[in-house]
Amino acid sequence: MGKSLNGKELGKGLSQRKDGLYQGRFVNRFGKKQTVYAKTLNEVRQKLRNEQYEDEKVLNVVAKDTFYYNLYVVAIDTGMRIGELMGLQWSDVDFEKKVVHVRRSLCYFRKDGKYVFEWHDTKTHNSKRTIPLTTRAMEALKKQRVRGQEILLKNAQTAQDEYKNLVFVTRNNRPTQQFIVQECMDVTTRRIQKEHPEFERFSPHCFRHTFATRAIENGMQPKSVQKLLGHGSLQLTMDLYCHVTDDTLFDEMRKMEAV
Repeated sequence: MGKSLNGKELGKGLSQRKDGLYQGRFVNRFGKKQTVYAKTLNEVRQKLRNEQYEDEKVLNVVAKDTFYYNLYVVAIDTGMRIGELMGLQWSDVDFEKKVVHVRRSLCYFRKDGKYVFEWHDTKTHNSKRTIPLTTRAMEALKKQRVRGQEILLKNAQTAQDEYKNLVFVTRNNRPTQQFIVQECMDVTTRRIQKEHPEFERFSPHCFRHTFATRAIENGMQPKSVQKLLGHGSLQLTMDLYCHVTDDTLFDEMRKMEAV
């Protein structure tokens, strides 16, 4: 619990430096620790609110036209694991009901110098789930469907029947892989770092963290967050995102004071 110079408790992640400036530490939307500074406590709280949404804005601007942008959007708006996204098929997407069904993961390993793909069951029983789609995720999937059809036409002779129904594929209509997505994200990171060298490398899993953090910050019930993430227990969800709920406690108490 942070304190001011006179010993007053300020809240989790908040403190006052010897020079009088207030500082706020937080975990940003990609799971990275950051610190903001301001002359007053209210200013630093406002900066915290603004900064915690900055990463998504930067990503949307810089990665807008990249090959895997549609995957990024679906990841950040559903909280799906990268393996679940790799294994997502068009039969899992219900555009009419605006939901996506998580039924499997696609895993890969090297054998005799080649990558071999295998369908695996979801990580846990709870991982089999149905996730409502945001308008943004719906649009991304519609665009991806058009792109997928174009890719399939270009690679019709070499396309494998087993993977023709995959939502996210490579330019050669092969199943996508985590390291390929990571390489594309690294390209985006390097573009950002040209103007913002402090921007840190992030991974596909960060989108899942973003989804959960945003959901809890916006008042979603922890049990609902657990179901959407496919966690085996509520305790796991709360342990991972307790930093969000702790910070929210102070906002809730201020609401009580206003009554």
